[in-house]
Amino acid sequence: MSDPLKVDYVEKVEQKFEDFSNQTNLKGEGLPNPTPKNNDSRNIATLVHLSHYLFGFIVPLVIFLVIKDDEYVIENAKEDLNLSLSLFIYGALFTLLSIILIGLPFLLATFIFSLIAPVVMAINSSNGKIYRFPYLIRFIK
Repeated sequence: MSDPLKVDYVEKVEQKFEDFSNQTNLKGEGLPNPTPKNNDSRNIATLVHLSHYLFGFIVPLVIFLVIKDDEYVIENAKEDLNLSLSLFIYGALFTLLSIILIGLPFLLATFIFSLIAPVVMAINSSNGKIYRFPYLIRFIK
């Protein structure tokens, strides 16, 4: 026989955890997912992600500030800016942790992720999708 108070408490804790998960939106769920207007939208969004290698966050920031009429391109630029800012924070944190040798494997994993992520995002944007990596810090929503 189970105690009804314990069951009620567990249900309340599960509900609070679910509410917290929905509010923090760690997986990018519930964010806008527009479709591209035309091939130009897809091409610009793809170039935003591929420019990550040469110009870092500059091109996505310029696109985000200049283009106002194409929601698909704006969302891709936001996602690339979130990627850049998150990678900067993760890299800084793991560099500090590398002093005591804990951060070295994480720093290496972050570096490898920074090489792969823009390609994955570019492939998806050229196919008309917005790929949202889980556990990126969503500074720009």
